[in-house]
Amino acid sequence: MVSVDNLLSVSINEQTPVEVSFDAEAFVQAVLHHKGVLQGSLDITFVGPAAIEEINRTYLGHDYVTDVITFLLSDPGEVFLVGDIYICPEEARQNAASFSSNAETEMRLLMVHGILHLLGYDDQTPEDAAKMGLEQDRLVNMLSDRWVL
Repeated sequence: MVSVDNLLSVSINEQTPVEVSFDAEAFVQAVLHHKGVLQGSLDITFVGPAAIEEINRTYLGHDYVTDVITFLLSDPGEVFLVGDIYICPEEARQNAASFSSNAETEMRLLMVHGILHLLGYDDQTPEDAAKMGLEQDRLVNMLSDRWVL
């Protein structure tokens, strides 16, 4: 767990093994700080395909595997952000292959994508998806080089 003045905590949990060459907690902290989030508690959990499919089915009514699911646990716009993000690294690897990218970049994109959802960004319409995609790419490009070990 990483905390800044005990006001912002980020916890990374691995229910499925994840191999990345960057400090995921520090990267997430940097994203949150760049978005002006200075207080809160965020848990990111890496899960396998079966687990994320079960979460998707149980809580969202979707019967399929996905790459990232977010749950905002605080009220929207509240100063103290509380949320959970579930990421499926296997889906990230498949996405990377589909998009001619690499798994590490895809993991960063999914972390940022989840954070943006917690902050109120949406991707249900083409316009919203474009806006979210631009901000997602901006943050990943700006912060990725800083968080390579």
